[in-house]
Amino acid sequence: MTGEANVPRKFAAKLLANEVESLKLTCALLVKMTRAYKSSTQPDGATQTDIASNSGLHRPQVSLLENGKFIPDDERLSAALTACGFDLNKKGATAFYALLRFIRDKESDLQQLEKELPD
Repeated sequence: MTGEANVPRKFAAKLLANEVESLKLTCALLVKMTRAYKSSTQPDGATQTDIASNSGLHRPQVSLLENGKFIPDDERLSAALTACGFDLNKKGATAFYALLRFIRDKESDLQQLEKELPD
């Protein structure tokens, strides 16, 4: 009976890890779409090279950020988000920044949860 009861808990932990990955990809898409957004002040949007030169990242790192494969340190993340057009003085952008930091810092810990649950 103990093993049977643990199956849903382990499944839920695995589901959580999958949801974190999905959230990371959704965040990456938001970064990419915000960077590429065309406005009256930036009619062509910003390029990855623009973001790299304004954030201290290399262009391939911007691409990795936009594809959910890399989240830089706090200073470069803040600079990259600002260069993309996020106003980190606003609540939504600040929450988004905090979410990305949390994912970067805790994703591997959350992935361990399934292994740590008792059998």
